[in-house]
Amino acid sequence: MKALLIHVGADQSKKYKMTLGVNAPLFNDDTFEFIPILEFYYDDTYFLRKGGHNIIMQNGEEQEGELPTLETRTYSTMETRNKSFGRCLSDYLPQEYDDVVVHFDPDFEHFTYGDSVNTQKGTQISKLKEGDYIFFVESLAPYVKEVYAGRNKDLIKYYQQHNMAKFVIGYFKVQGVYYAIKAYDDPNPLLFIPPSGSESVDGEIDDNILNRIKNNAHTKREEDEYYLVVGYQSDSVLLTRAIKLTENGSPFKPSEIGRNVFGDVCYPRGVKWVYDPSRIQTLLNHCHSCM
Repeated sequence: MKALLIHVGADQSKKYKMTLGVNAPLFNDDTFEFIPILEFYYDDTYFLRKGGHNIIMQNGEEQEGELPTLETRTYSTMETRNKSFGRCLSDYLPQEYDDVVVHFDPDFEHFTYGDSVNTQKGTQISKLKEGDYIFFVESLAPYVKEVYAGRNKDLIKYYQQHNMAKFVIGYFKVQGVYYAIKAYDDPNPLLFIPPSGSESVDGEIDDNILNRIKNNAHTKREEDEYYLVVGYQSDSVLLTRAIKLTENGSPFKPSEIGRNVFGDVCYPRGVKWVYDPSRIQTLLNHCHSCM
């Protein structure tokens, strides 16, 4: 048994436009919102659904057209879990993201997570096996009503910069890992054993798993080539309360829990592997107390 900690969701990364440039909110009782990244094509194209129209945004220019994804949800249509401070996810984001289509991955409704084969994250998740664990880590910053009131990107970023930290927000116990190829006009991806994809598993997967795979953000695209993790439904969860892994602010030194899980090293983003079963169990115990 091994475990992979992997950074997901909105954050202030300057390298990737799809991460929105701000973090998700953490409330006083350690509850939180999971805010996914935006749906994208490479790093310069994303999509909006505005007034019944599909809009393609490329290099800052709008063009109406068919979207290369079946995803229809936007940040202004996805409801929050904590209704005390916001009705929809866009309430915690700059106004420019209201009508932007989301890339809902990890999918905590169907317990799948995918990443493209040519990315670091994709390469890492391809190494998971049945019975392993994948823990999802998100950048969160304390919610302050006055900061979010105007939904101004610069103000939100300035406040969050030294107050954000890394938190475990959920996990899957791995049921299966697949190399998937989604071809144009075919609703079902071709599935293979990773990492090489030389051996097909088509016809060997039950309908429950196939239906869950169909709902993943990568499968909803017209075309994609990706690794896909499926979690056991009985042992996978989006937590109710987040578990703090690092101290606030860069370089994100480990908290006490973080040191007990991955050692005395910083965790700015990306991935970390844990091979010690006792350390994995320590994190699982924390998770079980936050469900």
